Amino acid sequence: MLSRKKIERDESLPWSLFIYPARYIARRREQQTLNALIRAQPKSNIDAEEKLLYLLAAMTAQAADVDRSQIHTAIATLKAHKSVLYPLINK
Repeated sequence: MLSRKKIERDESLPWSLFIYPARYIARRREQQTLNALIRAQPKSNIDAEEKLLYLLAAMTAQAADVDRSQIHTAIATLKAHKSVLYPLINK
């Protein structure tokens, strides 16, 4: 399977030396943003829906590595809005 990470790690590409620092910064910023999203407490049902959609999109796209503890943290922050989110997940 061809993934973004595999393409970016290809050292044989001539521009890989020049874009490595930018990729490193972008990956680090991506991980920081995802961690902030995981820890964020949604204030309303709309915020909870948006958080769920962003998390599902990030995990589906395999944009960042998410481990089990982060998933448990995200679930814990969304539990207060379970009644609103449950119908969305069951569609």
